[in-house]
Amino acid sequence: MDHLRRIKATFIFLRVPLFAAALLIIVLLCGAGGTFGLRKTIAHLCMPTGLVWVGGIVLFCWPGLSKHGRGLAVTLWVAYTLSGSPHVGNFLIRKLEAPMASHEFVDEPLDVLIVLGGGSWERPSGAAALGKGGDRLYRPVQLWHEGKVRLLIPTGLDATNAAGPRSLAEDAQALWISAGIPESAINPVSGARTTGEELRSLAASYANSWRGLRVGLCSSAYHLPRALEEAERAGLAGLVPVPCDFRAKPLIKASQFWIPQARGFRDVQTACWEFLGRLAG
Repeated sequence: MDHLRRIKATFIFLRVPLFAAALLIIVLLCGAGGTFGLRKTIAHLCMPTGLVWVGGIVLFCWPGLSKHGRGLAVTLWVAYTLSGSPHVGNFLIRKLEAPMASHEFVDEPLDVLIVLGGGSWERPSGAAALGKGGDRLYRPVQLWHEGKVRLLIPTGLDATNAAGPRSLAEDAQALWISAGIPESAINPVSGARTTGEELRSLAASYANSWRGLRVGLCSSAYHLPRALEEAERAGLAGLVPVPCDFRAKPLIKASQFWIPQARGFRDVQTACWEFLGRLAG
């Protein structure tokens, strides 16, 4: 009997937060949009990000919480929701990519195409492979085979590799050679860790010899506007933007995207990183 009384007392104490969490889940399931959306919504709720999100509602409704504590709980919940929202991330990425949409296609051939570092991973064997943002490396291959590029200059150095710095430029070179581009058409430039370092190094080495040439700059579309600004500051004005790795796209109307998730956190952080980079620049 004492055990049952304790369970009953606990339920009475937690009835408001439990009801709030259940109501939120019911609303999400009703807006899932069919069996496929229902499964996705349930799966996202079971992920750590989803569990923390629902836990925030429970905390906000916790009995006996002070006014200031409740205000802090709702503030943190809203901040967490926005930080992990695919809709917010998509909106911010679209804002960054919008100026590059008109430059998707290269109409006139380029004498040189600078490809900023990124887009490759390291396999267990140490060999290079396409990774997140792999379109950075695939798009130049397309352009070369279309006859739109004469010389490719990959750049970049991964200084965060636990086994020691890894040349992203050499990764790109290896992947491009395996894709049928001759080594003579690739001039890797390693050593620079950031976009600013990459462009300042290129300006110091090639700014004079590139006068009169048509030189392009390739990077992810969300990053390219800032990279072009960095290029001008480095003394490489007039570069032709060659965007790739477009990430923003319309989302279907389904409640699974109301739940904070990895995609949302990634896109929000990526966009904020770019905005911070512009301010720092």
